[in-house]
Amino acid sequence: MNEKQNSISKPTQKNTQERILSVINKPYKDKYTNGISIQGEYLKEFGFELGDKVSVQLSKNRILIQKIIDAIEK
Repeated sequence: MNEKQNSISKPTQKNTQERILSVINKPYKDKYTNGISIQGEYLKEFGFELGDKVSVQLSKNRILIQKIIDAIEK
């Protein structure tokens, strides 16, 4: 399933965008597991650049992804 089939874009408030993605089977090591692909030019439009670090917080039925502004290279 490609990104266009897997994603619906909905405009929200100015400077925000909601993406509706599907949880899909993705290869991981020797098997397949649940995964979500987040990719596209819109990441640049919202300030995410190649090499940026992000924080991913998971809770029941919710995922929050935020750019780490003061990331320290290790």
